[in-house]
Amino acid sequence: MALDRQSLIPVDIHETTAPLFLGYTATWALYGALCVQTYIYHVSFPKDRAISKIMIHSLFALETLQTVLLTVDMFSVFAAQYGNVSNLREIHTLWLSVPVLTGLIECIVQLFYSYRVSVLSGSKLFGCAIATIAVSSFVAAIFDGVLQVKHGLYSHTARELSLAPCVVWLAGSALCDVIIAATQTYYLVKMDAAFKATRNRITRLVRLTIETGILTATGATIVLVFLAVNEETYNTGPAFYLSKLYTNALLMVFNSRARIEQSQAVLVTGAGIFFAHRDTNVGVNTSFSAPERHSTQTIRPPVKESETVSDSPPPTPSGNKNSEQPPHYGGHSPER
Repeated sequence: MALDRQSLIPVDIHETTAPLFLGYTATWALYGALCVQTYIYHVSFPKDRAISKIMIHSLFALETLQTVLLTVDMFSVFAAQYGNVSNLREIHTLWLSVPVLTGLIECIVQLFYSYRVSVLSGSKLFGCAIATIAVSSFVAAIFDGVLQVKHGLYSHTARELSLAPCVVWLAGSALCDVIIAATQTYYLVKMDAAFKATRNRITRLVRLTIETGILTATGATIVLVFLAVNEETYNTGPAFYLSKLYTNALLMVFNSRARIEQSQAVLVTGAGIFFAHRDTNVGVNTSFSAPERHSTQTIRPPVKESETVSDSPPPTPSGNKNSEQPPHYGGHSPER
């Protein structure tokens, strides 16, 4: 029976299995990066607003659910039903894990950025316009998931019917990312910062905004291009991990508030800039965990201005000039 099954495997089977394999592998790789980023956020910003914590942990829960669903499908394709070519064409749970969950995650991230743009620009109308594009893309993603359940994933009918909602979903997401990146960059550059530390931080935010915007927009564009110009399953690979580009990019922005400057051990957080005390003779290590000890050198505590150490020899009582007395600390010598 194994030989009969082997004889039915087409020669170009790699055109179907390779995108699936690469998509599953990249999904787990990016999920690992997401776990690290979520942990860093959790230990670095325990006093963040409740709404921010709810959003971050909700996104992590959705990403975990998507990863579990994709792993179940991967086990079915490459383990339980290995060699069964017809199983490669089954929809499994891809209708939920790819268009619906990915669209939901993208929408949440873009709604956060729309609020951020409205705060930077001072215009709620501008933020509402971005939010409208994000919600429209999510609705198109849900519609695409419904069509996949009804007609399958790889059939010719499913391709013809789902092409329009996929274009609206992916093109809308890419457009929204470009608008968000361009708008944030424009308003951040316009900020007038008097202090060098603030200017450096704004420059860093501009660079990070451009990088994350290009990352997410490029990911959505790649899926759209593969879907439009190729009838094979090449678009499934990048579609599997598209949502994790959004969540990792968002956490990069959140975690960028915590950084270490080697020269002054400066910790930048959402509440402001906190300068850690640094002695030039002793190494300092500021990290997310407890600081390490680098030296056992005894550091003499600073002396108050009102207290000075007398350089003159300690006074001796009358009649016994050679007797030893403990040193006296004070602003004036005692009267003899």
